Amino acid sequence: MLPFSLEFASTMAAGPFNPHIITPQWLMKNEVCAAGSGRAKFMPFDPSQGQAFEFGDGMQWQIDYRRLVVISRDENCGQLVAKVIKLLQHTPVRSVAHSFNYSVIPVNQRKSAPSLSIFDPEHKRQITEIVGKVEQLRWTCVLNIDGAVVEVTIADQPELSVALFSFYRDTESDPVKAVMASERFAEDKKESESLLNRLFA
Repeated sequence: MLPFSLEFASTMAAGPFNPHIITPQWLMKNEVCAAGSGRAKFMPFDPSQGQAFEFGDGMQWQIDYRRLVVISRDENCGQLVAKVIKLLQHTPVRSVAHSFNYSVIPVNQRKSAPSLSIFDPEHKRQITEIVGKVEQLRWTCVLNIDGAVVEVTIADQPELSVALFSFYRDTESDPVKAVMASERFAEDKKESESLLNRLFA
């Protein structure tokens, strides 16, 4: 059993997208989403800024004049964003980011200690003695992996530990680079899992 599970993932493309174009009907008509995705449920969102909706399978879309975001636990969000970019090549996409949010078995419930000494119970005890009760410990770093800037944050607390990974790529308003970056979703997900395994070995 893995010590972690994916809660949700997302792909964000930064650019002046038109929320009046990217609608549930448009997504299904252009076969970005399957016709059987179900009826879209619109979510609270400032209508002057854009729109947000969710398909029946839990896939969320958020579109405003600054970015397009797709959120899902099961779908390849990057592939969906890549399809939109291909259809709207005139939209300059400045950057693409894939994010993966995991829940992790808390340190005090694990059979073996994680690789990170910051989460060692003794370390937490020492911090508590210095500053008082500690509600949560966080560890953050920024990496460069295969041309992507990767931000890693791990937060440990007794009830729930989480690990957040974000892979950022500058696409220079080039639609080809934007599509390529969007299509790195699966590879980035695999890399995030590899990092988690190493951090919590």
